[in-house]
Amino acid sequence: GGVRLPKVKARAVVQPGGGNDTDRIQKAIDMVSAMQPDERGIRGAVLIKRGRYELLKPVRVTAGGVVLRGEGNGADGTVLVGKGDFKSMAYGDLQSTNLVVFEGASGARDVQGTTVRIADEYVPLGARSFRVASGALFKPGDPVIVRRFGNAEWYQSLKLDMKAFKDDIRHDAERTVVAVEGNHVTVDIPLPVAIDSRWGGGEVVKYDDSGRIAQCGVENLRGESDFDRSKRTNKYGNMDRPDYTGMEYYSDEQHYWNFIAMKNVRDSWVRDIASVYFAKSAVDVGAGSKRVTVRDCLSFEPV
Repeated sequence: GGVRLPKVKARAVVQPGGGNDTDRIQKAIDMVSAMQPDERGIRGAVLIKRGRYELLKPVRVTAGGVVLRGEGNGADGTVLVGKGDFKSMAYGDLQSTNLVVFEGASGARDVQGTTVRIADEYVPLGARSFRVASGALFKPGDPVIVRRFGNAEWYQSLKLDMKAFKDDIRHDAERTVVAVEGNHVTVDIPLPVAIDSRWGGGEVVKYDDSGRIAQCGVENLRGESDFDRSKRTNKYGNMDRPDYTGMEYYSDEQHYWNFIAMKNVRDSWVRDIASVYFAKSAVDVGAGSKRVTVRDCLSFEPV
């Protein structure tokens, strides 16, 4: 919030070519990805000129500072059409069900040897300060994870199926230390969940997020997912409600689920894009991501 989105100079241009355009777009992405970033961490934009482009597999960005830009999100703008063999697609698979993928190597990772238990019996929802076993490891400016654990007693108290319980249930909140007074630590943003010693307590650990990519963007593009138009139903979604008597509609789900997917990405943006026929989302901001702006985007006719 409050940060103007960057204006990025085009460093590569892709023209309509007909047929399978995946490799030509990927080659331009790879070329810009190999360029030296400027002081902001930005390498440049791949400008995809107005026209229709067929993609037989997803295009991928794995370097920071790369922007994909089209010349309009309308049907007469830059249109990326997802086609291909969808039989092997699995929901949530970044490799197959997302047409444009931005993915860093990892999200926030614990720095070994910096884990300290939270000493308070109870830290309420919304708190910014708490006591730890030792504050000696921390100083203002340190990036930390405040981690809340959930034990078997907590799981059971919620009347959840214990067969699904796993020992590593945890909720991580990335924060920055703003003050340390003895063993009393204050962070910049309130905590999103209470930490209770009865239910497993919590800990604080420094983190490293060098595996994330940053300063990535998508602008002025339109995405369309191909799908099997012979698959139709008049049933209510996958609940098959007997009281639903609506009109028949397209119901194929074995095609692209998301137009744009981001994972392990920070300080990035998607703006002025449109998606048509995707099964789930115009933009999916996934695990390991933070500070991603999605602005002025449209999603039409999901299938």
